[in-house]
Amino acid sequence: MAKVPEGRTGEYRRKQRGQSLVEFAISSTVLLLLAMGLIDLSRAFYFSVALQGAAREGARHAAWFNTASRANLSSKIPRLQARSSRLSAAPALPQPR
Repeated sequence: MAKVPEGRTGEYRRKQRGQSLVEFAISSTVLLLLAMGLIDLSRAFYFSVALQGAAREGARHAAWFNTASRANLSSKIPRLQARSSRLSAAPALPQPR
């Protein structure tokens, strides 16, 4: 610890307090700018992810929904599955004699 000359302790403490205040003002400005930049980047990333999800949902809707006839293609899936299971059923093997 630095030795303080006698008789000037009050003046030294006031100067030290003023120096601490200036250092805090400079460093807090830099830290505040960094924090705001980080928040802004996180918001941009969030909106990017949301936009990608909306594009994916729009493509899925366009692929499954026929807008001309207003028919939903997902209602035909059970019928298509039944048809494909009949076509892929293996014929019975002949029994050995």
